[in-house]
Amino acid sequence: MIKRYKIEVHGIVQGVGFRPFVYRTARELDLNGWVTNTSDGVLIEVEGPVKSLNLFMERLNGSSPPISRISSIFHKQLPGLGYREFVIRESLANPDVKVLISPDVAICSDCRAELLDPGDRRYTYPFINCTNCGPRYTIINSVPYDRQNTSMDAFAMCEPCLTEYEDPSDRRFHTQPNACHDCGPKLSLLMPGGAEIEGDPFQKAVDLIARGETAAVKGLGGFHLVADPGNDNAVRRLRARKGREEKPFALMVRDIETASRLSALDDTGKRYLVSTESPIVLLPKRKEPGIHLSSLVAPRSRYYGLMLPYTPLHVLLMEKFPVLIMTSANLSDEPLCAGNDEAVSRLRGIADAYLVHDREIVLRCDDSIVRPDTREPEKGPLVLRRARGYVPAPVFIPVEGDPVLALGPELKGTVCLTKGNRAFIGQHLGDLKNLETIDFLKEVVSHLTDILDVEPSAVACDMHPDYLTTGLAFEKGDKPWQEDLPVFQVQHHHAHILSCQADNSLTGPVIGLALDGTGYGQDDTIWGGELLFVDGTEMNRLGHLKQVWMPGGEKAILEPYRMALSYMFEVFDQDAVALSKRLFPDIDPENLEILLTLVKNRSHGIMTSSAGRLFDAFSAMLGICYKTRFEGQPAIELEMLTDGQVEDILPFSIEGGANSDIILDLQPAFAKALELILSGTEAGMLGGMFHRTFAAALGEAAEHALERFNDLDRTVVLSGGVMQNQTLSTMITAEFEKRNIHPVLHRAVPPNDGGISLGQAVYAILMGS
Repeated sequence: MIKRYKIEVHGIVQGVGFRPFVYRTARELDLNGWVTNTSDGVLIEVEGPVKSLNLFMERLNGSSPPISRISSIFHKQLPGLGYREFVIRESLANPDVKVLISPDVAICSDCRAELLDPGDRRYTYPFINCTNCGPRYTIINSVPYDRQNTSMDAFAMCEPCLTEYEDPSDRRFHTQPNACHDCGPKLSLLMPGGAEIEGDPFQKAVDLIARGETAAVKGLGGFHLVADPGNDNAVRRLRARKGREEKPFALMVRDIETASRLSALDDTGKRYLVSTESPIVLLPKRKEPGIHLSSLVAPRSRYYGLMLPYTPLHVLLMEKFPVLIMTSANLSDEPLCAGNDEAVSRLRGIADAYLVHDREIVLRCDDSIVRPDTREPEKGPLVLRRARGYVPAPVFIPVEGDPVLALGPELKGTVCLTKGNRAFIGQHLGDLKNLETIDFLKEVVSHLTDILDVEPSAVACDMHPDYLTTGLAFEKGDKPWQEDLPVFQVQHHHAHILSCQADNSLTGPVIGLALDGTGYGQDDTIWGGELLFVDGTEMNRLGHLKQVWMPGGEKAILEPYRMALSYMFEVFDQDAVALSKRLFPDIDPENLEILLTLVKNRSHGIMTSSAGRLFDAFSAMLGICYKTRFEGQPAIELEMLTDGQVEDILPFSIEGGANSDIILDLQPAFAKALELILSGTEAGMLGGMFHRTFAAALGEAAEHALERFNDLDRTVVLSGGVMQNQTLSTMITAEFEKRNIHPVLHRAVPPNDGGISLGQAVYAILMGS
C-alpha cells in the first residue's frame, strides 16, 4: 500500500549536504516526493510502499552526512498524493526559526586531493569546498542557509560550477560557497600601506615568509600573523611587534607526520588534529624534536599548540613549509582582525604584508583550543577555548524556559543565548575591557539573535559592578536586544558550578568547588577558592581558602611576588622582611618593606580567597615568575616545572566545624616550603608537593562538606580556570576517587571564564520558570 510520510528534521542539517543525501536515498529506494530547507530545518514529503518508507527513516537516522547533527526527527503518516518523482524544492522561510547552522568545517580529503591535483580544474584554488567542508557560520547573514544569504552572494557561479550545483549526483550539489578560479573569490597581496603588490600574491607571500618577515593571512574567521618558527629573528621580531613577550605561539603543521616529529602523538591526539573541527590541540613536546624550532616559540612550556591546515589556502601554504607560526592577528585586548581595510589599519607596524581575499567574513571567529583527556579519551577532548569548528553548535542543557541572554564575565568573554533546551554559546570574544570588544560582543549577540530568530526575555550578567558587561546589561541605548528586560546578576562562582552541571546534563543540589583567579564575592572581597552548595538559583558558601591580603589590588596579579609577600607575612610576621630580601634579591628592598607594611596594615588592597593568587604566590616564592606577562603565567610555568610523580605533601589544616565555614589553610605549606627552598630543594619537587598538597586539602574539605548533607550523592562539581591545570586536575581526581567521591569536570564547555555565560543563562532560565 502506498503511503506518504511528512518528515521534519531538526539540527545541523543545512549546508551539510543533507538535502542531496535525502534526494539520493529516496531515488535509491524508488520513493517520490520532495525535500526543502525551511527556517526550522529540513522538511520532507516522501511516498511509496510502507516497507521502503521505514527503510528511508532508518537511513535518515543512521546514514546521514558526516558533518550533520540531527537533534530530532518527527514524522506522520498521510494518504498518498501520487507524486511522480523526487525533487529538491526551493527553501521556505518560516518565522519560527529552529534550524541549527553548522560551524565552519575543515577541508575534506576529497577537496584536498583535487586542490593538489594538476589535472583538476580547481588545482591550487584557495577557496575549494564541497558539501562536506568549508565555511558556514562565518559567511552566513541569515537563514535559510542559501547562497543569497551568505557573503558568497557577491560571486555569480560560472556555468561549470552551476552545473555541479544543480546535479544531485555531484558532491557539490547545492554547495552554497561553490566556486572556482573563474568565478569565485581571489587572493591579493597588499603592502603595509594597503597598496596592492603586482604579481602572484601567493608566491610573493611565501617568499616574504621564507625571508623571515611576517605576513597577515586572511582565513575563515579572521587573520593570522604568519612567520617562520625556525627563524629566531622572525620570532623575536613578531613577539616585539605584537607585544607578546612570552606566551606560546600556536603552530600549524603540514600533516600528522610533521606533528609527530614535534610531539609524541598517540591515537587520541591524532584524532583531534584530523577532526572536522580542526582545533589547536595542546600536545607534549618531544624531548628531541625532528624539526628545528626557535626556543622562543613556546618558552618554558612542555606543550606545543598544534593544528593542521583547515582551509585550502592553509594547505597550499603548508606545501611550502613544514610548520608555521599561526597566531591570532590582533594586539592584546583587541578583537581579531577580519576585514581587509581593518587589518591594514590595525596591524600597521606588525605585518610586513597582507595576503587577503575578497570574500567577506561576516562574523570573526578565532581558533578553538582543546586538550586531550587522558582519563576518558573516548568522550572527546577538553575544550579550553570554544570558537571555530564548535560555534554555533548548541549545548543541550537539562533545563528549559523562555529564551535568555547571558553576557558572561570580563576575561575570556563569551555570550550565551538559549532557545528551549539548547544553549548557543558564542565564540571566544577575548577580554571585555574596552569598547572594541564590547562592540564585538554586540555583533555576536545581533548575529545569534538573527540566525536563531529569537528575542531574549531576560538578561544575565556578573555581580561585579565594574565589569563593562554589567554596565551593558543595565544601560539604556544602543544594544541588540529590547530595553527594560529583567536583569539577573549571578555570582561568578555560582555561575561556574551551574555551567559545569549543564555541561554534564546535571540538575539538583550539589557540592561545588570553584577554583579560579578572580570573582566578585557576596562579601565585597575577591573570591576564587570556593566550596559551595548549589541548588539551582540557591548558592551557599560552605567554605573557602583562608583569606590573605592583595597588596595593590589588581597590581598583585601583574606582580605575583606581592602575593608571595602576603603569604610570607601571614606565616612569619615581621621576619618576613628579612626573608623576602633573601628570596627576592632583584626587587628593591625598600619596595618590599613598603608592600609588607601594606599587608600588615591591610592598606591599599583587598582580601582574597583566590586559588589563582595562591598559585601566583607559590610560583613567585620558588623564583619561577615574579612578574606576569600573560594571564595565568605564574601558575602555568609552575605546572610546567612540576614533578607530577612526587607523593610527599606539605602541611596544611582544615578549620571549621559543622556550623561554621570550612577554611582551607595552606599557610603551613608555605612555611615548610620556604624552609625547603632555603635548604636547596629542587623547584620541580616542591611544585609536585604543592600540587599534591592542594589536591589533598580539597579532598578533605569536600569530605567535610559532604558530611553536612547526608542526602546528597557523593559527587563534587569542579569548575574554574585553575581546573585547566592538568597536573592538578589529575591529582584531584585521584584524591577524590580514593575517598569514594565522584568528581564532575567540564568537557564541551571551558572550565575557565569562557564557560561562565552558560551558567549565567541557566540561572536566568531557572529564575524565570
